[in-house]
Amino acid sequence: MRRYLDENDIMNEIRLELRHPSTRDNVWVLVEGPTDQRLFSKLLDADKVRVEIVHGGGVEPLLRAIEKLARETDRIVAIRDSDFIRLEGKFPDQQDLYITDAHDAEMMMAASNPTFRSLVSEYLTNRLDDYLDLRDEILRSIAFAGAARWLNHINSLTINFSKLGLGSCYRGKQLRLHKKKYLRKLHAASPNRVRDLNLEEVEKAMRKFKDLFNLCHGHDFEKVVSLHISQVTSKDIRDDDVGKTLRLAYSFIEFAKTELYKSLRGWEREHGYKLFSKAHSA
Repeated sequence: MRRYLDENDIMNEIRLELRHPSTRDNVWVLVEGPTDQRLFSKLLDADKVRVEIVHGGGVEPLLRAIEKLARETDRIVAIRDSDFIRLEGKFPDQQDLYITDAHDAEMMMAASNPTFRSLVSEYLTNRLDDYLDLRDEILRSIAFAGAARWLNHINSLTINFSKLGLGSCYRGKQLRLHKKKYLRKLHAASPNRVRDLNLEEVEKAMRKFKDLFNLCHGHDFEKVVSLHISQVTSKDIRDDDVGKTLRLAYSFIEFAKTELYKSLRGWEREHGYKLFSKAHSA
């Protein structure tokens, strides 16, 4: 029988490597998933940095791993998705744990004007003159889904968002979500939910928030961008392609503007280990 990976696998691997003389200057950076690993391996570019995925599904395994490993070594850092932390103002007090500036790494990249412009220049050159308006349209079109996720989070409704993408409920060309259909499909995919969400409460929650980069989910953003591109051009683009384009376009200069970057620089000063190469240490 196949055993699924969990946080213990990477924890035990790091513990073994900590004992080896060749890794005495290594720093391990824990992240939630493979796209985070690709992005932060690019940005945290010191020679001795190892960006590792904590398997097990979601943020909880990462939190358990950093809590335990931080007691055993000072050469460990974790980066988690902010999710709704910044909207709620309830910041984690776990040492060596840092959060993205936006809802997740994907939204942090999308919030960068030059990065999003590069995406538009690659696939939608006719929108270059108003690319920021396009981004606003996209964000407004998925804010309902973000508000539904937030209500599920604060009320512990156990609605399963992972089984439902926006594709079947979204008009890519018009940048429009069919809200009632979306809720119906969410409920159908969540037989063990505590209760249904209703249209009015989600719309009310949506109006509460102005910071759509922290409300909206990065996978929703990438999905609707890919749908829009595919339906207004002849290009067959997947959401993975959108994510890859954002990662390639996201520069260290843009990352250096973030609160996450400042926090990681603070970690360097406090611990005396390098996360960034000399080229990025000026």
